[in-house]
Amino acid sequence: MTASAPPPSGPRVISESIDIVAPPEVVFAILADPRQQPRIDGSGSVRGLLKGPERLSKGASFGVDMKLFGFPYKMRNTCVEFEEGRRVAWRHFGGHRWRYVLEPTEAAEADARKAAS
Repeated sequence: MTASAPPPSGPRVISESIDIVAPPEVVFAILADPRQQPRIDGSGSVRGLLKGPERLSKGASFGVDMKLFGFPYKMRNTCVEFEEGRRVAWRHFGGHRWRYVLEPTEAAEADARKAAS
């Protein structure tokens, strides 16, 4: 399985793709749970969930405690894309969007079979 974002479509888009050797439903469950934000945040600035649902759905909002350069702050996000098992995205008031798209790959599936045997 590959986790990726759609191809960049503008000068302010950053995209990354990685292969993950794990069942897609497990990966998606982590992405769709706002309480897991600190696990998937690459910046290390997310400190914890303030308030939100146990599982995201389109239109759901959640708040997180953040800390950047030693300064704490709070951020509210809204889920703007949700396709069960495949895609989830959220954004905050400034318009920044975080999107995760899961796609099966033969290489990751082969690695998962090797790991299971």
